[in-house]
Amino acid sequence: MGRHSRVEDDPAPFRPQPRDTRFGDTDVHPAVGRPTDTGSHRVVGRSTDTGSHRVVGRSTGTGSHRVVGSATGTGSHRVVGDAYDTGSFRVAGRSTDTGSHRAIGKAAGRRKIAKWPIACVVLAALLVLGWLGWGWADGVLNSRAEAEATNCAEGDAAIRVVVTPSAEKPVAAAANRWNQARTVVHSHCINIRVEAMPSERVLNALTGRSNLDAIGGLPAAWLPEASWWVGELTTAKPELVGSRPESVASARSADYPYLGLAGKGVDDVQQRAAQAFRDYLKQPAQQADFVSAGLKAT
Repeated sequence: MGRHSRVEDDPAPFRPQPRDTRFGDTDVHPAVGRPTDTGSHRVVGRSTDTGSHRVVGRSTGTGSHRVVGSATGTGSHRVVGDAYDTGSFRVAGRSTDTGSHRAIGKAAGRRKIAKWPIACVVLAALLVLGWLGWGWADGVLNSRAEAEATNCAEGDAAIRVVVTPSAEKPVAAAANRWNQARTVVHSHCINIRVEAMPSERVLNALTGRSNLDAIGGLPAAWLPEASWWVGELTTAKPELVGSRPESVASARSADYPYLGLAGKGVDDVQQRAAQAFRDYLKQPAQQADFVSAGLKAT
């Protein structure tokens, strides 16, 4: 072979070491298996820890720091699995935490969002919209009804009011103002015609002692000078009384009761209009006309 000879080292035979059981359970310390050194630091792989420390398994070092992968922790510390080292820092992925620390990676479950708050918000919004829609529709209907009433949607209607001669002037003045204002009652523009007649003549016609045509038919209202005449009519023909009498003026021996009548030829609209005109006569402007005629206001 030459001047120098090559001496091959004879590897020393493997001698298994006796198990040291002085320290009790071997699970207290980490188990390290088949380390591989690829750089300046060692790589530890497929180790198993069943105690309180972490388990490191199948790790690969590619730089100056180690990578720990495919480890499973069953204790109080986190487990890092399938990690990759891209430089000076460690990247951990697909880890599972079964202890008190968080799990990192795909295995960590996503928190679900409760559906009942969304349902409550939607229901509240629907209720608000329904309330607003109802208010809008009700407002439209009311406005339409008012417009129809102002425009006399049902047309014109006329009523006759028979009065004692002493009250003709103030009642006729009030009726004139009423008609010029085109006063609406029950969607009708009401026109009032005032006729003066003696109370005895009217009573005889209404009670049948004379022909009803003597007073031009059944009027919608009657204004005698005293309540005595109304009492006589109520006794003889109670069915003709459409509303209770109310005084609209007074004098020394008279109280001028205004009486709405009912019967054939006086419909519901005319009865309503007669009562509305009674209330109109009791307003201050009309009461002034009674005072001007020598009567007293109520």
